[in-house]
Amino acid sequence: MKKTKKEIYIGIGLGKLRNEKKWTQQKLAEESELNIRFIQDLEYNEKSPSVTTLRLLADAFEMKIWEFIKQIEDEFIYKYPEKKQPKKLPKS
Repeated sequence: MKKTKKEIYIGIGLGKLRNEKKWTQQKLAEESELNIRFIQDLEYNEKSPSVTTLRLLADAFEMKIWEFIKQIEDEFIYKYPEKKQPKKLPKS
């Protein structure tokens, strides 16, 4: 049986850290050298970060990667592609 990869989304935690700094998404994009659209995708949990992305974000916040991850750990969203949520049926 083939396992699917477990993806980790950091959006909520990233947004909280950014707001604590009183940074806009544009400011975080500049500090991290990432594209603003990619920052938005991360915050809205449309994409999950690579290790390189985590490093760039951690550097922007002047943290080590493990410190950055620890800061947002409680806000992780784990997504299992094989366990999709059923669609809600309309109320009748």
